[in-house]
Amino acid sequence: MKTRILIVLYFISFFTKAQNIFKDDFSTYTANSPLSGQGLWSHDSPSLGGPGGGPCFPVTSGQPCFDANIVSNTISYPNYGNSALSVEMAGKLDNPGRFISPIISDSDLYVSFVIKLTIAPPASGAVDFFRSINNADLSTVAFRLVARDAGTGYNIGIKKGASSNQTIFTSDIFNYNQNVLVVMKYSTLTDIADDVVNLYVNPDYAAGEPTTPTATTNIGMDNSGAIDRIFFRFGFNPDNTLPTGFAGLVSVARTWYDLGFIPLSIDQFDKNSFTVYGNQASRGILSINSKMAISNTTLNIYNITGQLLERKNISLEATNNEITISPIVPSSVYIVELITEDQNKFTKKIITY
Repeated sequence: MKTRILIVLYFISFFTKAQNIFKDDFSTYTANSPLSGQGLWSHDSPSLGGPGGGPCFPVTSGQPCFDANIVSNTISYPNYGNSALSVEMAGKLDNPGRFISPIISDSDLYVSFVIKLTIAPPASGAVDFFRSINNADLSTVAFRLVARDAGTGYNIGIKKGASSNQTIFTSDIFNYNQNVLVVMKYSTLTDIADDVVNLYVNPDYAAGEPTTPTATTNIGMDNSGAIDRIFFRFGFNPDNTLPTGFAGLVSVARTWYDLGFIPLSIDQFDKNSFTVYGNQASRGILSINSKMAISNTTLNIYNITGQLLERKNISLEATNNEITISPIVPSSVYIVELITEDQNKFTKKIITY
């Protein structure tokens, strides 16, 4: 008899910190004061041991540089977060950054923030206003973000590696003076030039990572080490090269759902988290379709009397995952349990038939 299982794993508890590296809504900072020097942000360059790109680079004669200030300007995005403070964006400012700890050298890295642009430079002059950097070679940029004017609004572009590499822009045009959520995902793969950078703009954050990114690229050599910092690059002095506006709600995480500042409800996770297909369970395969990536997770399978039948450590990607298990006997009841590294538990009864 063919065994079929179709279940949904309900979140018994919600983990909010296991895979987040840092979140910063600027809420504790002083308005009308530089972002550099507040919290863990600094514009000190690597030569000074800092995470930023320096006060201004390159320095152009006759063009003074000022600090990027925290300002009273509300930034928000549905189900992601909101804050009354943001950092001003413009050219001829400094380059504030933050370290990433732990340093990311494998798997996926997600970086997100909300922007509200007032002006974007013309395509002919647009340069990147945001970067992630490799600690093994401080001249190596893992990925860059660019904005360019599109007449009625602006496009956003993602670039992997060197500044000479091609920028892949969104086909969508985004409105000026509106909050826009930007999520970047750097996926480290096995070969020397196959890492992928995906860009998601204005996604339905609560629905999980979209199947199709807004823009994607793997052009150029891979990040040759580990990503250990991000910084806003406002200090490129020539006119009409950088966007102006505001940015805030900055988050860095290992999973999509750990980016947000607003805890998602249990109902949202019930609908969007996992679906498990057991049509191959009798042959030793459990298929878990996941909306999020989770690493270092314990999978336990119990029979109805509570006897542990199988325990193994697994990692789930934000896609369909085939997990090898001991064959499940049909016409029986089992309990599947997932335990995160923070000891949060997710359980569901399986009825086979």
